[in-house]
Amino acid sequence: MVIETLPDFNTTPHEALPLKLNEEVERRFWSKVDKGKGRECWLWLGGRTATSGYGRMNTLDGYEVAHRISYTILKGTIPDGQTLDHLCRNKLCVNPAHLEPVSLKENILRGIAPSAKNAEKIFCKRGHELTTENTRINRRADGRFFRSCKTCEKIVAAKWRVEDPKRWKQYMKDYHAQRKREGK
Repeated sequence: MVIETLPDFNTTPHEALPLKLNEEVERRFWSKVDKGKGRECWLWLGGRTATSGYGRMNTLDGYEVAHRISYTILKGTIPDGQTLDHLCRNKLCVNPAHLEPVSLKENILRGIAPSAKNAEKIFCKRGHELTTENTRINRRADGRFFRSCKTCEKIVAAKWRVEDPKRWKQYMKDYHAQRKREGK
C-alpha cells in the first residue's frame, strides 16, 4: 500500500471543542438510543444529518452528531486533531466501544469510499507498480487529490507527441508558461 504518497490531512471535520452537555441534553440523548438485547450496536433513533446519514441532535451548542455526544458522555473529550471512526461501519451506532479516535487521514483510509479503495491499489490499471518513485500526486481543479502512474504518463505523452505534434508543442508551451507564472 502506498499510503505515504497521499497528502497529509491535518484537519478534522469537526471542531475539537468540548461539547456543552447538561442533564437535560443527556436525558434527551438516551431517550433516542436503542441498546437492544444482545445487540452490539446501540442504534440512534432520533434525527439524521441530511447529507451523510449520521444521527444528530440539538445540544446547548447547536446540532451535533450523535456518536460524538455518546463518546463525550461515556469516554470524555475527543482528542485534538482526531475524529471518531465507526469500527462497526454503522452510521447510526452510538456505542462508544465501536468508536475510535483517529486522524482524518486514517479514518478515510479505513473506509469504503473510492479514495480508500484507490489508496489500497498497488498497481495502476495497466499493471505498473505504484511505488513512491513511479507515482505522482496531482490536484484536481476542485482541490481533491489523485494519484497517477508516471510510466503511463510517459507512454501517453510519447503517443501524443507522435500523433499530434502541433497540439503537443502548444501544450508544452502553455505548461512552461504556467510553471513560470507559478515561480517553479
